[in-house]
Amino acid sequence: MRPEAGIVAGTLPPSGAPGWAGRVLRWLYRVESTVALVAFAGVTGALFADLIGREFLGQGIFVAQRFAVFCMVVLAFLGFALAVGWRAHLGIEIADRLTPRAWNAAMERLADLTAAAGCLFLAYWSWRFVAGSFADQARGQGLEILLWPVQSVMVWCFCSSALRYGLCAAWPALRAGAAQPHGELSR
Repeated sequence: MRPEAGIVAGTLPPSGAPGWAGRVLRWLYRVESTVALVAFAGVTGALFADLIGREFLGQGIFVAQRFAVFCMVVLAFLGFALAVGWRAHLGIEIADRLTPRAWNAAMERLADLTAAAGCLFLAYWSWRFVAGSFADQARGQGLEILLWPVQSVMVWCFCSSALRYGLCAAWPALRAGAAQPHGELSR
């Protein structure tokens, strides 16, 4: 077993990262990727059913496109959180050369803490937005469902991302590599 395999096994690796932190990151990844897959299937299924209805029955499904839009909103925000988990988000590489190489570890931690703070800021304002929709009992057009359950994925994605960044700032060994999500090891 490689030394870094302790993250996957849930034990305490030499890096000092506790096993629970790796388990939390893996759990987030599994939940978010599963919900994203279901949302993608919802987009695909709704649009395909609408297409079949239009082509073969002469009439599309009334709410299919609106349902697909709601699923796409969920998918887009979960995609943000999953990109954070894979460290596949946009970065400014020129900033890497502005500080001495010896500062890289500290700068990565500072970047993770800054990103966590930014995500918490966005989570707060997302919460306010969703609370407003909840208070108003806002409903969608066409597909008359309450909007706040769909909008609440914003709060989830920003809180989840803040947690990821915070854990990676505390224990850099938890950072995802270029080809695997948090806590998973390439083979």
